[in-house]
Amino acid sequence: MSRCRAIAVGAGYERPLYYYANMIREFVATDLYESSDAEGKPEMLINPEKFAPFEYRKDHLTVLKMSGTNLLFRDNIFNFAFCLSSIEHFGSRENQKKALMEIYRILKSGGILCLATELILNNAYHHEYFTIDELDEVILNATDFKLVGGDIDYRISSSLVTNPIELDKKSNLYISPHIVLKRGDVLWTSIMLFLQKM
Repeated sequence: MSRCRAIAVGAGYERPLYYYANMIREFVATDLYESSDAEGKPEMLINPEKFAPFEYRKDHLTVLKMSGTNLLFRDNIFNFAFCLSSIEHFGSRENQKKALMEIYRILKSGGILCLATELILNNAYHHEYFTIDELDEVILNATDFKLVGGDIDYRISSSLVTNPIELDKKSNLYISPHIVLKRGDVLWTSIMLFLQKM
C-alpha cells in the first residue's frame, strides 16, 4: 500500500486525507475550495495542516483547486478514490455523471472508488439527494464501474424510519446516531458504495 496513489474528489478537509497521507505514497485532495463557511475553505489550499486532526506526512498530501467534473490528470494513474458526501453537491445529474466518468478515467484497472451520498427513503423530492431510481441511473449505471460486495441491501429498521432525527428542530442536532434524518418532507439516510473499475 505504501506505493499507492489516491485521490479525493470534493475533498474539503476530511480526515481520510490525513490518515492516508501517513499510509501511502501520495494522496491528492481536490475541491473548488471556494466556501468560507463550509468544508471548502480556501485556506486549505495554502495551509492544509491547519485542518489536520493529527500529525501527518505533509509531503504526501497535495491539495488542488479542481472541479470534480474536470480532473486534470492522465488516465489510469490512481489506485483508489474517495468521494464522501460530495457528489450530490456537484450541480446537475449530468455533472454528477461526468464526475463519475472522470474518476473512472483516472483510476487504474482494478481501482476502487469509495462513494458516500444521501438516499431518500420516502416519496419526497430533493434537488441533490438521490432516490433509488436516481442512484441506479446516475451512479450505478452511468459508467462501467462494478459494485463490489454484492447487491445493495436497502433494508432499514422501521424504528429508525418512524423516529428520524428532525433537523428542523435544533435540539435534535446533538442526538446520536444520525442514521435516518428528516428536514421538511424529506426523509433520508446515507449510503456508501464501493465501485471497481474493471
